[in-house]
Amino acid sequence: IDMNTALRAARNTNVEHGKPETGLLEKSAEKLSADPALSFFVGDKVSDIQCGLRFGIGSILVLSGHGLESQAELRELKTIKPSGIVESLIDAVDIAAKILQQSRIKRK
Repeated sequence: IDMNTALRAARNTNVEHGKPETGLLEKSAEKLSADPALSFFVGDKVSDIQCGLRFGIGSILVLSGHGLESQAELRELKTIKPSGIVESLIDAVDIAAKILQQSRIKRK
């Protein structure tokens, strides 16, 4: 689910807390009938990564925006591990596709 679609889907819903709480993702996934097994949360902040992981989906850190600071924070925390760390949104799509492909191979 991309953020714009998620925000449109969640509009006019009562979500108690923002990231890293999962309310927005829960409401959006429900309204869009999204399959969490095929979903990723992409963002440039530690709270983005935490939100995706708490929801049980892949989380990809993008190094643009706040990404470099977030990467340093993740190194210090050591307990929060994104599915991938990439330079750009295009790279996030590529790594998500690779992760999904590997997941399909493992299931066979």
